[in-house]
Amino acid sequence: MGPVFDYNEAFCRNLGWISLQESEHLKRAKVAIGGSGGVGGVHLITLVRLGITHFHLADPDTFELKNFNRQYGADMSTLGQNKCEIMCQKAVLINPELRTRIFKEGISKENIGEFLNGVDIYVDGIDLFEIEIREIIFSECQKRNIPCVSAAPIGMGTSVINFSPSGMSFEKYFGVSGRKPLEKVIRFSLGMAPSFVHLSSLVAREYSNLSQRRVSSTPMGCQFASGVVGTEVLKILLGRGPVKYAPHVIHYDGYSYKLKKSCLWFGHLNPLFQIKLKILKWALSRLNRNSSAA
Repeated sequence: MGPVFDYNEAFCRNLGWISLQESEHLKRAKVAIGGSGGVGGVHLITLVRLGITHFHLADPDTFELKNFNRQYGADMSTLGQNKCEIMCQKAVLINPELRTRIFKEGISKENIGEFLNGVDIYVDGIDLFEIEIREIIFSECQKRNIPCVSAAPIGMGTSVINFSPSGMSFEKYFGVSGRKPLEKVIRFSLGMAPSFVHLSSLVAREYSNLSQRRVSSTPMGCQFASGVVGTEVLKILLGRGPVKYAPHVIHYDGYSYKLKKSCLWFGHLNPLFQIKLKILKWALSRLNRNSSAA
């Protein structure tokens, strides 16, 4: 006879920071997570250990060697296997009572309704460069009155933006609709980290190139992001504690010990955002010219 699982004992150490009644509420909540890689995978594990038992997971990608530096499910035994299937297997080992639906084909216009059906909150863990599907997801969440949490692993820290169905929308904040693919990525990156406090720890910038869909990453950034997501999800689902929604963004850089709280009034139309956008686009074009010349 193998070990016996008991939900109450498995997650009893959460009590104190949450009440018994809140624990029951979390157990019944349903969370949708887009992406099961660098942040999506570790978000799942954090939320499972928080006691949440109902999930919708989506990711069409498979694990590769280049994922090993940061992705929870990436190791020699999982190479070539679907990310959300592997992460579901790992999560069930923590809580055998999980109720999880997997969308291993990813999220699309065709299945977005099923993916968000009955969901209490959406957690963004999609790859940086997949902005168009983000537009679809965040727009549909607003229509369905579903709050969203997005925390980006940035260098050795993280930034977080929450979106309320009754507040500023994803589009009004980032202004990506109708833009070219590269500009969408630039706008999303700038909106997630408008303070640039992470740049002090970037020692070799040639390894990151947005136009080539390549960015540097660290395991610490993913872990920071997951801790923040777990906290924001807890507060939103339980309806307690201060919750900042867009246009507020909070960015903490572990390397420099800097915490920056920003508020981009008017979102992407904010004059400071527009100035930084022009500077960032100029810097990227110059970097691309230098790379081509080399």
